[in-house]
Amino acid sequence: MKVIKMEEVHLTEPLSLAIGFFDGLHLGHMSLINEVLKYKGETKTAVMSFDVHPLCVLKGEKRQSIITLEEKKELLEEMGIDYLLVIHFTKEVAALSPQAFIDEYLNKLPLKRLVCGYDFHFGDHNSGSIEDLKKQSFELIVKNAVMYNETEKVSSTLIKKLMDQGMIEEVNTLLGRPYKVKGTVIHGKQRGRLIGFPTLNIDYGMKYLPKRGVYGTIVEINHQYYIGMANIGMNPTFNDINRLSLEVNVFDFDEDVYGKEVEVTFCLYKREETVFNGLEGLKTQLTEDRKYLSQVMKKYLTLYKNNVK
Repeated sequence: MKVIKMEEVHLTEPLSLAIGFFDGLHLGHMSLINEVLKYKGETKTAVMSFDVHPLCVLKGEKRQSIITLEEKKELLEEMGIDYLLVIHFTKEVAALSPQAFIDEYLNKLPLKRLVCGYDFHFGDHNSGSIEDLKKQSFELIVKNAVMYNETEKVSSTLIKKLMDQGMIEEVNTLLGRPYKVKGTVIHGKQRGRLIGFPTLNIDYGMKYLPKRGVYGTIVEINHQYYIGMANIGMNPTFNDINRLSLEVNVFDFDEDVYGKEVEVTFCLYKREETVFNGLEGLKTQLTEDRKYLSQVMKKYLTLYKNNVK
């Protein structure tokens, strides 16, 4: 798959294109992309997206994402998409009229068909809609929402809400894959090692983290897979950090991997974050957590290894 900045695009072969920000690449987004892939062979297949979430530019938000641009690239390539077309989102782009947006980013392409969601909006103050797209020369395919239940659609907002509730298995179902956080191992407080539970402290960047608590995870280190026990929290027993930490106790692993990149896959939620009366209470609970997870996570590890082969 080729990644092309829209200001540098020079394509000549007919395109079938899905458009959106695609934060999460969840089941709702996949319905658009799978529609585009139906035409692979007849046309080239492409996805058009922004380099940053529009609200980061419009409102100055430091927005944590379900999926990074790099992860988006990897997943789309695995699916067989030919091109990822990236719009550099600015306030000037946001201010374009609907027709100016269409002319600048769609009509300059050899676009045979466009696939979008029923609620897709674009242009100045999101004033552009499906009706504007219907007036163009390309074929338009509008996909209905993928529903979570009778009243709520699958969306990035819903997925974040479920993550906030610790419902990671439900999140994984709606994503169509396990939720992952990739990051560099950094130095932490190193208390875990003192009580027999050494942890990898992960720099998770701007990734959205699930609810505070303990999770069963699969950890990829140097292309090997291990069962891990992750803790997301503020270390309330010690109360000496000012940002959520992601720490993982990796079972049957004791190597120095500071500065290396690891990938943490979240499989199940074990318990909430708890304040303990000192190290002994914490150690007792962690011993119980590890005993439980070392058993129940075996099936997850087997399934995961089979799926990545």
